[in-house]
Order: sequence, then structure tokens, then C-alpha cells
Amino acid sequence: MSPQGYEWRAHWEEHGTRVDDNKIVPIRVGVVEVDGHLFIAISVACAPPVTITGQVAASVGELMQWAHEEHEMLENQDQRSQEDAEHPPAGLADINQAIAWLDDIDEQLSDIATQIRELRTRFPAPPDATAIDTPAEHRRASGDDETEGR
Repeated sequence: MSPQGYEWRAHWEEHGTRVDDNKIVPIRVGVVEVDGHLFIAISVACAPPVTITGQVAASVGELMQWAHEEHEMLENQDQRSQEDAEHPPAGLADINQAIAWLDDIDEQLSDIATQIRELRTRFPAPPDATAIDTPAEHRRASGDDETEGR
């Protein structure tokens, strides 16, 4: 038994990376002996081992599998989000094109309105001869005669 009160009787190591300083640290899983009893244990970054039951060890294995699957799903989701951000949907491109066409039409209509105003100032409309020579009671459009009796 070591002076620390426990002894690794069997163990396997992998390595991970700390998120705070990116240091590589050992992750040890195995069997420790504490006071003459054997326990399943795990230790991270050379910290004293944490003992767990066989049931907890199986649960941790299942949790790690779930974490692995969730990690893959989230990475795929993030990758799709990045791709979507880089390439606008096809419908959005069509909408942007339609807006550009409407802007062009609006500009052309504005130019036409400006040209009409210029033409009206250069060539004013002749005075309405019927408005000057015809009394007000006789100034009706031909359609008014037909609808007046109704």
C-alpha cells in the first residue's frame, strides 16, 4: 500500500486536455485497493482516485456513449448552421433579385415622371375651349346624359 492510503492494483490510462490551460492530463481508470478492499476507481490529472460501484461504472460508460453521440449531433448541427450562413437559401436569392428588379422599375418610373413634368412645362396644354364658351349647365360628359335619368 502506498503512503497515500490507496494503491492502484490495475489501471489503464488515456489523456485529455484541460479547457482552462490546454495542458494534457492523464485520465486513469482501474482498480484500487483501499484498506484491504478493492474498488473500481477513476482519477483525472493525477488527483486522488474516486471509487465507484460496478453499477456506477456501467452508468458512466453509458453516459460517455450518450455524450459522444450528442457531440457528433451538435457538431453536425453547427456545421450545417455555418454552411447555411455562408450560402443564403435559394429562395432568398430569388427575393433579392425581385427586389433589385423592383428598384430598377421604380427608378425608371421616377425618370418617366420627371420627363413628363419637363414636357408639360415646355408644352402646356391648350385651354379647354368648352370650359370657356359653354355654360356650366351644358358642360357634362356624354355618359352623364345616359345615367342622369336613373
